[in-house]
Amino acid sequence: MPDTSTPRPRHYLLVGAALIGLFAAVSVARLIDGDEGFYLVAARLVTEGKRPYGDFFYLQMPILPYALAGWMSLVGAGWYAARILAAILAASVGLLVFHASVRSTRSLRLALLATLLFAACGLSLGWFSPVKTYGLSELLLLSAYLCAGSDRRASLLASGLCIGLATSVRLYLIVAAPCVAVHLLRRSGRIRDSLAPLACVAAGTLLGLLPCLPFLLGDREAFVFDTFTFHSMRYPEGGEGLVGAFGPKLATVLSLLGLRESEGTGGIQFLALLAAGLIALPGRKNSLAASFWIVLGATSLLPNPTFNQYFCLIVPFLAIGIAERLGESMPLAPWASRAFVLALLLYMVLGALDARRFVATGVRVPGIEEPRNAVNWSIPTVQEIGRGIDEVGTDLGASWWPGYFAFTRTRIVTEMANDFSIRAAPRLTAEQRARFHIPSYEDIGRMIETGSPRLFVEGNWSPSRLGTILPQYGYRVREQVARTRIWERPLPGR
Repeated sequence: MPDTSTPRPRHYLLVGAALIGLFAAVSVARLIDGDEGFYLVAARLVTEGKRPYGDFFYLQMPILPYALAGWMSLVGAGWYAARILAAILAASVGLLVFHASVRSTRSLRLALLATLLFAACGLSLGWFSPVKTYGLSELLLLSAYLCAGSDRRASLLASGLCIGLATSVRLYLIVAAPCVAVHLLRRSGRIRDSLAPLACVAAGTLLGLLPCLPFLLGDREAFVFDTFTFHSMRYPEGGEGLVGAFGPKLATVLSLLGLRESEGTGGIQFLALLAAGLIALPGRKNSLAASFWIVLGATSLLPNPTFNQYFCLIVPFLAIGIAERLGESMPLAPWASRAFVLALLLYMVLGALDARRFVATGVRVPGIEEPRNAVNWSIPTVQEIGRGIDEVGTDLGASWWPGYFAFTRTRIVTEMANDFSIRAAPRLTAEQRARFHIPSYEDIGRMIETGSPRLFVEGNWSPSRLGTILPQYGYRVREQVARTRIWERPLPGR
């Protein structure tokens, strides 16, 4: 009989098919995450010839809007098209977890275990399924990790390239570079022997950062403000600066681990993963997977404020590290094997329960929080609102949440293409707000007073007083979908 413990090409096909089936099902059904609105509108603006930073406010690095725009130019624009891309990226991450574990353990069972630990985790199901930076950046980080395992200079160049590209998706992922550098130094044993490999990684990283150069040269001030400075002022109630508020971080950690006011059962899963990852550390010499999850985890704690979702990026590396350590361990006793299988079954049940929050109830899902809000964040509801917007027949509209305009014929007021930007308005001058395409509440009030635009959507994240102000200036309700109202200010004489 063939040695079924050795992974074969058919195993990759089966694992890939299972992963795409799982993540496609979750992605298509998942309730909308608030951030998806500005990511998808940014992609739309790119297809219309506008540039991030210079032409509209965009708070991340530039690659994702172009990747989304490219994808939808191939398959068509729409919520489900965008979600299928998210599913493909998530499944690809899982397949790289499988491959990395195959390479390090030479065991099909352990590779399947690592893949299961990733794919059944609530953090993975909840945060790799929507359209956000996590899927693309994680795929690039895992590619960097795999390429760094080779001594070939082309592979090390590719590793640096993937790190640079990951950074071009999400700025703080540059921390992967020192992880690889320390790994190469320890592997070589002497600094002198490490110079050439380190130079390859550094050159690749610079190449990966090249997509940012046109934006930096085109409008340096706007690029630096959007991707860096803004993050020090977007949550003024949490304290000054990019990092800080270390007291509330303890509450975040306890929530993340399911020990206090957890967002869901995924916290228990993450506690188990982290405990297993820490137990696996002793005896692991120069483990790049361990370096990645430790450094990424520590970095994810720094931003002010810190959110649980940031830690989805370390789940794949924890899974790989656990599989690596089990590959070095003695075989389990029969009773221990049975206990391990039961623990895995419980892990999968907890993941399924956590996934239900994201696809159905919305309980403690950031931005949704309660089941009564779930309908307002469902894709069919937002699609129906989009059709209602286009039926008004005006060429321009506005809303506090830009996602309603992601796939409409009606354009959104550029200053309202990002719902986060208004947070910084009180700390900017009128000239700065105009420079960085950031409206203040007073600016939006003047839009309403002058009736430009004639269409306003009162829905997700809209101030409660909006429904009182709009009729004062001649707006009337054109249509209501769930709890969202489409307001129109008729033209004179109508």
